[in-house]
Amino acid sequence: MQPILGCLGASGIIKGLLAFSVSMGWMAPSWGTYQVLYAFGDGFFYFLPIFLGYTCAKKLNFDEFIGMAIGVGLVYPNMVAMQGSSPLGTIFAGTAFEMSYTTTFLKLPVFFPASGYPSSVVPVLLASLVTAKWVYPFFRKIFPDTVKLFLVPLCTVCVMLPLTYLVVGPVSSLLCGALQWFFGLIFNLPVVGGAVAGALVGAFWQVLVMFGLHWGLIPLMYSNIGTLGYDIVLSPNNVCSWTEFGILAAVVLKTKSTKTRGIAIPAMISAFFGISEPAIYGITLPKKKPFLCGLWHWRRSDRAAGCQVLSFRRFRPVCMAGIYQSQPSSGRKPAVQHACVYRSCCNCRHCYICDHLVHLQRRTGPQAHRCHTCTERTCFTGRAL
Repeated sequence: MQPILGCLGASGIIKGLLAFSVSMGWMAPSWGTYQVLYAFGDGFFYFLPIFLGYTCAKKLNFDEFIGMAIGVGLVYPNMVAMQGSSPLGTIFAGTAFEMSYTTTFLKLPVFFPASGYPSSVVPVLLASLVTAKWVYPFFRKIFPDTVKLFLVPLCTVCVMLPLTYLVVGPVSSLLCGALQWFFGLIFNLPVVGGAVAGALVGAFWQVLVMFGLHWGLIPLMYSNIGTLGYDIVLSPNNVCSWTEFGILAAVVLKTKSTKTRGIAIPAMISAFFGISEPAIYGITLPKKKPFLCGLWHWRRSDRAAGCQVLSFRRFRPVCMAGIYQSQPSSGRKPAVQHACVYRSCCNCRHCYICDHLVHLQRRTGPQAHRCHTCTERTCFTGRAL
């Protein structure tokens, strides 16, 4: 994914700036200026499976254009539009796992994930892994050199694209249904429901986004807004990008690698405006430990947001403006909003001082102390906080 991180960060900055401008009333989505800039900001994310297909194929040593062809098949407009057409049938009707299919392949039902395949990451990654491991080598072996040029791509795509549609779609839909049922159950628990669910949403939000499973919670949000006039299910996810911002601040200030700093700076700007994908795929996920520590800090902030029942009455951007568009429900004071911002800033500070976020040399000897926010690591400051 390294080759596309520059454009990914740039599109994230554009998308975040546009969302922030709309939320502040500086721009309207109907303006031509907004639409032209949004074509790049959202378009790069929309067609991300195509670019990932190329980079995955290059990394896994098979034909790059086969990887791109698989990505193209996943985001082809007619297939995307088919997701919203009239269903041909339904399975598991009346349960949380209810799934409808709108088309078939060889009389087998084709199920689409709730989020669809545009902007997705995992489906094309899994398809590329299977292609590189079994499908591509198999067809390279059985066809003679005279016909490999066109028969290998033909057979590879004809096998992998239907397999991706037939396997990834149902699995994703089942997992989304399970998440919707689970979080609905948790939020309805008396007294502790908001805190527990807020902690879980915060801890696993970015993981759910990576797999496209966060759409299992979107129906709960719209249902609550329609019936109650507000929603508390997704209000905690506002602070996730702020923790990413803190992680990237640590990377920028402490790393000695010019290449890492060049990736982290635009990703940090994107995270400031609520677009965290460049941060995840460019810095935290490749390094593993920063990503895991980020999950811990997301849990801390979102538990506070969920416990104080911060709600919103319409879908809003995941940035500072989004926090202040939220409203404390049940008559709570607006100070709850300031508390969430403060908690996010604390996360930034804690992410900065934990040295394992940037994989630097740990302090040893008597000057090393444990940080009370992360009991397993030492801090840059060399003192307990």
